Amino acid sequence: MTPELSLGLAALGTFFGAAMQRVTGLGFALVSVPFLMLSLGPREGVLLANLLGLCTCIVVAVTTWQNICWRRTLTLILGAAVGIQLGAWTSLAIPAPYLMIATSAMVLVSLSLVSGASTRVTQALEASATGWQWKSRVLAGTISGFMNAAAGIGGPPVVVFGKAVRWPQMSFVASLQAYFIVLNAMALATKGMPALHWATVVTVLASLAVGVGTGFLLHRRIPQAIALRFTVWVAALGSLAVGIRGLLLIL
Repeated sequence: MTPELSLGLAALGTFFGAAMQRVTGLGFALVSVPFLMLSLGPREGVLLANLLGLCTCIVVAVTTWQNICWRRTLTLILGAAVGIQLGAWTSLAIPAPYLMIATSAMVLVSLSLVSGASTRVTQALEASATGWQWKSRVLAGTISGFMNAAAGIGGPPVVVFGKAVRWPQMSFVASLQAYFIVLNAMALATKGMPALHWATVVTVLASLAVGVGTGFLLHRRIPQAIALRFTVWVAALGSLAVGIRGLLLIL
């Protein structure tokens, strides 16, 4: 892959991820991770996704902090603290090509849950979460922390939990920002910061700023259902490319 193509993929994933994060409250990792992994490799790509996700959520949280439900958010963080340790160990233990394939599979399964395709799973979780919300929050946080540290994708388990307990949308989106600030900070503290060329830093920061700005302009103009559908398709195409890339490296 040429340096220009690598930078282009990183910029594209960062831009769309940041824009969708502002419009829907999630989507940065789902969209950006496949592109960043193709651009920088599985480990550096995930670390950069953690760092950029942290920055994006801080920016979005400035305008949504008053709607955060701290009780639910702190319980999710409690579970995530355990999951991150397991995920960090897994990311170091699995060879890069297999990690790419595993990440691709996790993204595709996650997209199925987030998009509502797996209605039976969501209904089953709804039935169990109603009577066990505290335990359900810890479990969702643990799975989310594991996926975030291993593959940079921590949103889907929390989204499924939010659907199951019918978490009000405004509070849910705001709480996600606070949760992901802490989640990504813990992941970076556990695994370290990414080693990046200055050109990559400039490119992704510029793409991040433009993406967040675009999201602010669009979040009142684009219905969430359409934005989420777009997020799912972009993330699915990127994750398929990552899985194919991993298979080619093995073969």
